[in-house]
Amino acid sequence: MEKNNYKFSYTCYAEMDAEGNDTGVIVMGPKKVTKAGMFAFCWPGCLTVMYDAEAVGLVQIEDIKKNNDYALWLKVCKKADCCLLPEVLAKYRRGRSGSVSSHSIITMIKWHYKLFREAEKMNAIASFWHTGVNLICGFYKKLKYVHKVKQGS
Repeated sequence: MEKNNYKFSYTCYAEMDAEGNDTGVIVMGPKKVTKAGMFAFCWPGCLTVMYDAEAVGLVQIEDIKKNNDYALWLKVCKKADCCLLPEVLAKYRRGRSGSVSSHSIITMIKWHYKLFREAEKMNAIASFWHTGVNLICGFYKKLKYVHKVKQGS
């Protein structure tokens, strides 16, 4: 971050199953996520994000039940673009009972709507719009930025 003068960054990460076995899946993202890009989709994995608190300042978010990390990134991206450090520096355990990634798409849509409506204080139409854009960008991310690599490579 210091070398590139980034104030807000994230990295690639690998996925593992509930038992801790590598799945061979690597999740990446765009090189730079602007404020508009972050509102379109939560590109960074929470476990990889860093921001320079001295440069960005103290950021407070609404107390919402889910998507607190995304709510925080939406606030931070208003002050600094989020830049990818293209290294795999974390592993995400998929399939744990109760984790956000284990919930249905309908549940996720409801949480995203609530995020935009409550944490971002958007009206109903804007909240529906951003939730729909998020859904489309989620499919796009899976196609463009989620890659299965050969085990042992």
